[in-house]
Amino acid sequence: MGTINYLTGFEISFSIFYIIPIAIGAWYASNRTGYELCLCSAANLDKT
Repeated sequence: MGTINYLTGFEISFSIFYIIPIAIGAWYASNRTGYELCLCSAANLDKT
């Protein structure tokens, strides 16, 4: 996801797609998994 976000530049925002893995992880695993995925997604979004 980070690579696609980086390649498209500022024209298209892919930030909404970072929510999907967070929601799946929190729904099926646990809240802690959702928090961990949230931190990873935020770090990835910040780098791209």
